[in-house]
Formats: sequence, C-alpha cells, structure tokens
Amino acid sequence: MTAVRLATMDDAEIIARQTSCVQQLHKQALPQIFKAPSADLFPPAKLAALIQDSNCVVAVGEIDGKIVGHIYGEVVYRSENAFGHAQRHVYIHQIGVDEEAHRRGVGTALISFMRERARAMGITAVQVDHWAFNTRAAAFFNACGFSPMKVVMQQDLEDVDMSDKLQRLRSDLTEAITQPHWPTGYRVRAFTADDAPAVHHLLEVGYAQGGGRVGAFEEWWPSLRDDDEFATELCFLAVDERQNIVGVAQCWTSAFIKDLAVHPRARRRGIAEALLRTAFWEFRRRGAKHVDLKVQIDNPTGAVRLYKKLGMREVPLESS
Repeated sequence: MTAVRLATMDDAEIIARQTSCVQQLHKQALPQIFKAPSADLFPPAKLAALIQDSNCVVAVGEIDGKIVGHIYGEVVYRSENAFGHAQRHVYIHQIGVDEEAHRRGVGTALISFMRERARAMGITAVQVDHWAFNTRAAAFFNACGFSPMKVVMQQDLEDVDMSDKLQRLRSDLTEAITQPHWPTGYRVRAFTADDAPAVHHLLEVGYAQGGGRVGAFEEWWPSLRDDDEFATELCFLAVDERQNIVGVAQCWTSAFIKDLAVHPRARRRGIAEALLRTAFWEFRRRGAKHVDLKVQIDNPTGAVRLYKKLGMREVPLESS
C-alpha cells in the first residue's frame, strides 16, 4: 500500500535523485534536446519555494516508510481571449517512481493525490504531457484516465538523401558460422504481439542517437504486422533476468535484418553480437545462402565495426 503525503524539506535529496533518473531517461532518448542530469534540476531552494507557493503541490509516495516516488503539479491560469475561454487546471510538471517500485501502484496513488488536491482547490481538470518516445508513460497516463487534447509535431529541416549515407553488408552463410553465445543474465526468446509496444519503445530509445528511425506506434505496428515478409519467429528478443526486453533483431523472411537495437543501458555486453549470430544461425537452418542488412555509414553506436568484426562484407546497395 502506497501512502502519499505533502513533501517537506527532508525529502529534497530523494526528489532530486528521482528527478535526475527521469532526466537521464529523456537524455538517452533525445540527446539533441535534453541535457545530462545535474544538481540544478531540483535543488533544495526550488523545493523550498514550491512548498511555500499555494499554487504548487509537491508530494511523495511511501511504501513501508520509504519514499519511492514523487509528483509535482502547479495551478495554471489562462485568461480569456478572442480564441478561447478562461481556463484553470492543475498541470503535472513531473512524476517519478523508483524502478524497483514500478507496477506497485505508486504512480496511480500519486496521480490520485494530485486529483484530490485539485478538487480541494475547486479545480475540475488535471493535465499532463509526455514525449512521444515514452510509450510506457503514455500507457500509464491512459490507464489513469487521461486522454489526448493536443498533438505537437515537428519536422527537421534537413534535406538529406539517405542513400548516400547507407551501405549494405552481407554475411555469407555458406562459410563456417559461430553459434550464438549469450552473456550471463540474458537470453533470447520469441516475439509475440503483446511485445509490440515494448519493442517499439526499445527502437525509439535505441535509435534516439542515430542509426535508424521508427515511426509512431499506431503506424509502425500495423505496417510491420501486415507486411508479407514479417514473421514473429524471425523477430528475436533479448531479455534480462527480470524479463525486460533489452534488445531486438527484427528480420524479414527474405533473409534481411530490418532492425537491430539494444537499449543504451545494456550495450557493450555482447547482446547485439548474440542477436546477430542467432539470426545468422536461423537463416542458415532455413537454407539461406546469405543474410543482409543496411546500416548508416556514420552510425554512432559502433554498429559498422561490429558487423565487420563478424565477417560481414559490403555489397552493392541494391543487391539481391
């Protein structure tokens, strides 16, 4: 059971730590936008000012007396103008829950507390937003009863011919290949439709620094699911001991590796190599003579070095 109370100055250090964890998640996904966590994110002076502000609510959630989450909201007033009526609502600036306390009702309890504080102030609406990459946050807010009001879209003004930045690499399966070796604590399992949201989120995070792109889930999943070359048994998932999906190799039946991504927190452990070797082994079992993939030449993750380390050779971009 989660107990929620208003924050005090004694909670400053924990709130600052949880804020940094949330910031790091956003920094990993969108490094071109978000800075690395720092002591300036939520210093004690900020908490002190918010506690004194009657328009702000900062609360913490506890389990067995230990703080495992926090929430910070503020009353927002919008004056009437020619386009719209006057509005007043509570806007949730941030909410953070320790990883080990996920799925224990902490976030739901924090949202409920904020709702009750809003009602006590005579306010009838609570608003929150999230970045598109954060599908876990989207699912949580939907489950809490929030519904979309406004969609902000962006187009990067770069006119780039991506074919000039791609190369096609091939693994010859008629040669001797090494069986996959999985690092301790990780294993491969099959994909199911229920994994689609988690895999999409992984691709968003994995490609955030470059190396690939993935569209919105509502477009990506139907397009993938309905493609003639898609097969669930050729979508290999790397999972850790807690069954979290930390890597994916999604392949087409034409012996082509469409997407390969590993969560930034799980990189440099041999997971990408194990996924690749798993794909090689399966396509060889199916009788394929080679397996291909395309990669950006300037891929920042070091993918090109890995592929060439595994013996993949460059072939013409439109080879078959």
